[in-house]
Amino acid sequence: MGKRGLFIKCRGWKSVYCKPQRRAFLGVAPTTLPEALVQHKRWSEGGFQIMLSKYSPAWYACGLVRLGLQMAYCYYNLWVLLSLPTLYYCITPSLYLFKGIPLLPQV
Repeated sequence: MGKRGLFIKCRGWKSVYCKPQRRAFLGVAPTTLPEALVQHKRWSEGGFQIMLSKYSPAWYACGLVRLGLQMAYCYYNLWVLLSLPTLYYCITPSLYLFKGIPLLPQV
């Protein structure tokens, strides 16, 4: 769903679901956690770079594709920003428990 897919959609091409009998691309997924994290980092950085470029779905695709599709492309390209609240929600409870601060209010 990068820049190339948006170009094709903006030019009026239609998407179709293709499921061939023979499986394609077997064995190209990351097999370890460090490899998966590096791959997600690459995807996040690339999408965010597209979002900041002149080919951003926020303004490049305006009026050329449906609003829902435009919003989906924007969400995908801003996916990197979701790491901040996720990191906060992972670290904060651990720190609270480590310091002895109750997570829930006293009743």
